[in-house]
Amino acid sequence: SLPSLFLKYEPNDWLMLRYANTKTLTRPDYADIIPLYNYLVSGGEVLYRNPFLEAGVSKNQDYVVAFNSKKLGLLSLSYFTKAIDGLVYSSGKRYIVEGTADSLYGLPHYTDQKFIIDYKLNNPYEVKLEGIEIDYQTRFWYLPSMLSGLVFNTNYTRSFSEVKYPRTTIDYQITWDPSFQVITVNTDSFYVDRLIDQPNDIFNFSLGYDYKGFSGRFSMLYMSDVFKTTNFWPELRETTDAYRRYDLSMKQKLPVKGLELYLNISNLTEAIDVNRLRGFNPSDPNFDNELLEKISSPDDIGIDERLDMIPRNSRAKKLEQHYGKTIDLGFRFSF
Repeated sequence: SLPSLFLKYEPNDWLMLRYANTKTLTRPDYADIIPLYNYLVSGGEVLYRNPFLEAGVSKNQDYVVAFNSKKLGLLSLSYFTKAIDGLVYSSGKRYIVEGTADSLYGLPHYTDQKFIIDYKLNNPYEVKLEGIEIDYQTRFWYLPSMLSGLVFNTNYTRSFSEVKYPRTTIDYQITWDPSFQVITVNTDSFYVDRLIDQPNDIFNFSLGYDYKGFSGRFSMLYMSDVFKTTNFWPELRETTDAYRRYDLSMKQKLPVKGLELYLNISNLTEAIDVNRLRGFNPSDPNFDNELLEKISSPDDIGIDERLDMIPRNSRAKKLEQHYGKTIDLGFRFSF
């Protein structure tokens, strides 16, 4: 296990301070590191799995201040940071320079001067993420009569991340002296975006009620759009739509000891998961052709700025998943 440090200090019964310093590993997918290659002779391309990939190392720090009292409940404020070295990403297509097939990639010599498709590597740039979290839990025991059974919990997390994603372009250099030659070279660069699989905002709350043998909770989860897939081409990078989901759960104890009746309803409003490409499909009947003219007219802006002008609901859908609503009704017996 990796070394870690946890500190906790309670100067009085209503204030608590905590600090954590941990280190974690993010291991490559097994399919990315198995010693495997497939040489496509006709196209001069190599499907390659990189056995030299290493685990990414994340250094994490958490700072928490918590306040706790009978009427207030529990309120905690957190600040967290992550610094990740060596996360695995795809840099796109890569040219195998003559004489490096074996020494750099462990490939046979006949793959020299061929192209690796979707070359994955440990990111040479450090990934930085930081954020804040607010968590509040309380029970309104001090309210009169039946209102004393009300319960409320809420949590909000805001994350900020910046990642330099590796990007390799294939360039060609022409030399005339001493003879005409076209030299193929790899130009390594990067583009900047959010950390993959990381939403900027997560918000959830739960409103509940407990009275004698009854307990019920109504909850909501909101998650802002998530950056899902990196890609060499900006228009093929993938994000999700924002997601909001509501759930309801209830249970009632019955006169028989250990027996209760329960009802769980998940995804009340039947929220759907939608993944979109950053680009658009002009053949989509719902696409506004006037938008195409708008993003095509400026001559002095790049592809990233043009793509940012496209509203989210006009971007091409990559995946749409409908889970529907589920209802569970039954008895539970504990002994």
